[in-house]
Amino acid sequence: MHLDVIEIKDFYSSSLGQMVRRHIGQKIRQSWPKGAGFMIAGVGYTTPYLRPFLSESPMVANFSPAGQGGLIWPSDGPFRSVLVEEDIFPLTDACLDKVLEVHGLEFFADVEAHLKEVWRVLRPEGRLLLVVPNRAGLWARVDTTPFGYGQPFSRGQLHDLLVSSWFRPLSISPLIHFAPFKLPLRLTSSPAFEKVGAKVWPRFSGMLMVEAVKEVAQPIRPKGLKAKRLNPSAIQVKPLPA
Repeated sequence: MHLDVIEIKDFYSSSLGQMVRRHIGQKIRQSWPKGAGFMIAGVGYTTPYLRPFLSESPMVANFSPAGQGGLIWPSDGPFRSVLVEEDIFPLTDACLDKVLEVHGLEFFADVEAHLKEVWRVLRPEGRLLLVVPNRAGLWARVDTTPFGYGQPFSRGQLHDLLVSSWFRPLSISPLIHFAPFKLPLRLTSSPAFEKVGAKVWPRFSGMLMVEAVKEVAQPIRPKGLKAKRLNPSAIQVKPLPA
């Protein structure tokens, strides 16, 4: 079940949503400090996080899931947002360098089929950056924000899901350690909460950010067959005939 795009937009218009956007946006820019020369697409509701790349990248697009709905974006230039099915993108194979996904994966019925479609449109060694609700965090248990809807994930689930979809996870980082409530002092205290929470209770962060790279070569091994370790001393090397 998708959350309506208007509800997500309204959340980001609130003071709490603005704080979340600032913290997640900073982490995205730390992972991807430059967009110059890269073809970038966002999946889900990523327009608040894609805007900084508009002036840097030759191509930036937002793919809004059909069940979620879409908005005209940006309002001050050519439209770059389009409705798509979660497992069918209107792109040729291997045409993107980077894919950012926020408010997407947790709402999809077949997450593995979706990730394999992302794999298809990424170039070899292309990067995928996911932001999803943390199963162990408080944000996944409170339905006053978009992160309280859909399917939350654990670190292990994300790792296994990406590997089975032909990605190699590079990092899984905790995000958002302040509570999902409207407190008057939080606006100024949230940076301090983030620093303390990242050290004291990282397991219970509100979201998880995962960066993964597209794997092209996949090992083929029959199910249940273990790889054998060779003993170098047992290998006999014969000289070539003259």
